[in-house]
Amino acid sequence: MKIVKYFALMVAAVATLVSCEGPNNGGTDVTEGTFKVTASATTIYADGNDTVTFTATLDGVPVEAAEVEAYDAKTNNLVVVDLTNLVFKTTTPGEYEFYFMYGENKSNIVKITAVDAKLSKLDLSDVEGQEGLSVVATSTVFQRGEDAVFIIVRKDGKVVNDANKIKFYLSGSDNVEITDTDFEMVDYVDANDDLYTLPQYTPAEVGVRDIWVSYGSANTIDKPIRITAVDFAIPSRAIDTDPENTSFKRRSLLNQFTGTGCPNCPYMSSAIKDLMQDANYNDKFVLAAAHTYNGDPEDAEYALYLQPPYTTLANVMGVNSYPTILLDMHYSYGNNGRSGNKQNIMKYIDAAQLEAAKAGLSARSSIEGSTVVARLTVKAHQTGEYYVGAWLVEDGIKATQANSAQIYDYDFDIHEAVIRIADSRHDSGGQLRYRGHSVGNLEAGQVADHVFTMELDDKWNADNCRLVFFVTAQEDAGVYVANAVETSALNATIEFEYK
Repeated sequence: MKIVKYFALMVAAVATLVSCEGPNNGGTDVTEGTFKVTASATTIYADGNDTVTFTATLDGVPVEAAEVEAYDAKTNNLVVVDLTNLVFKTTTPGEYEFYFMYGENKSNIVKITAVDAKLSKLDLSDVEGQEGLSVVATSTVFQRGEDAVFIIVRKDGKVVNDANKIKFYLSGSDNVEITDTDFEMVDYVDANDDLYTLPQYTPAEVGVRDIWVSYGSANTIDKPIRITAVDFAIPSRAIDTDPENTSFKRRSLLNQFTGTGCPNCPYMSSAIKDLMQDANYNDKFVLAAAHTYNGDPEDAEYALYLQPPYTTLANVMGVNSYPTILLDMHYSYGNNGRSGNKQNIMKYIDAAQLEAAKAGLSARSSIEGSTVVARLTVKAHQTGEYYVGAWLVEDGIKATQANSAQIYDYDFDIHEAVIRIADSRHDSGGQLRYRGHSVGNLEAGQVADHVFTMELDDKWNADNCRLVFFVTAQEDAGVYVANAVETSALNATIEFEYK
């Protein structure tokens, strides 16, 4: 089956390189190691619009962009690069390498790949083996009045080029035909230089629409697409560097239920920390720690604990003893000692790695003030119904941990991956659940988006916060995690990870 590449169009612009003498052409008056620079993405389109934002820190403290200079690391350090606000974009495909100077401090080298802008165009060639009428959108979430999305309708695998004969309807009891001006027929030249006339949707109103189409005697009333218009800027999709691949790297989600007042919790924490230092396991799971035990509202350390409305997480997940580890929202283990806990987690991860990941995840996230916005994209390996969640976690929180286990080779008073926001909580048939928001039924190779917005509490350290994303799928006994990924910061890009 040939898989469609779903990317929005972008507008061209130019990034400028300015030659001058660099500060490190043989001298030794630079300090490396304490000055760090990270990139919001490592791959962009060379279309003059797609961007990378660099973040600089000195000894972990953010540095103002205006005080940092960028240099081309490929030219023997003799070219300074004009990166306004430490933002890079280009119209020239290729591999780029930068290092940065802050006073006498030299950063690490950061590598960026700019891919041909033509790859951002839609591939509208035939889909082999597809029968009947189908409809997909180039994005399912976008900004009202700013972003536009193409609706691609196929009949027996061929794009319907006579777009004026397509009719659009709102799903519901009345199935009302959409006749407003949000839809416009636009000529489009695809990645193969073929000309099509496609419906372009630019919503004038904020809201959610479930849309189905009819063409001739066929329709998609049983498989509508959900399109959401929001009133704020959202990140674009992360670039899919291998759009026809659906074989994904698999990570398990480990939910640790714990609390500072839990005397036996170091038995579980030490087992998890052991695995984080084990090269055979540290890249096969993502941790999110729910502090739900012994939270005293009068204690200053209570700020560590899950706050409303997420205090129900343990009950909903069936946790009634501490410590407990929940693996992929599926298997639950209580305390079995440090060695026993480690063996239980390893056994589960080993089994999970033998199964193909049902879906993969990519994401782009950004932070403006105290607002975090993240676009999560799901790509199906197997046809099925999928749900997604995004949990904001904070690292490096200091709070005294009870430790009757008498384990002292780790500092248990420093807490990592502490869940602050669990944005996967909703009611389903009157039953509260945290297993994710639906992105619909996806065919193998099909993609869908969900956009998350979160507000940071002023008591949290934004520089120590990051995001954990997961996708869940229906299995025989319920809905469980099929894959998970995590960012290293709130302003970040995660691309699909293929095997």
